[in-house]
Amino acid sequence: MTYSDAPATREELIRAYNLLVGGIDEYATSDDDRAYGGIIRAAKGKLVESMAYHIIRLAWQELGASPTRLSFEDTRLTGSLSNLSTSKACR
Repeated sequence: MTYSDAPATREELIRAYNLLVGGIDEYATSDDDRAYGGIIRAAKGKLVESMAYHIIRLAWQELGASPTRLSFEDTRLTGSLSNLSTSKACR
């Protein structure tokens, strides 16, 4: 994602969220091939990730920080939750 593809204000972010949630619900209700809950769960992860990105970006912008100093690198962690809770990284 880049700075140019994001809502510019909190109000725009709220409007985008409401539109997206309504669209997800409408799609989940109209799809007869998949379970409603499955569609909602699949969309929820992407929605949470997107909202976090936009909230952080807006806060960074309001702080007056340089956009070039903000990075959203995708790092995947593998392993079970029990292994992660006992790792040195969680202490």
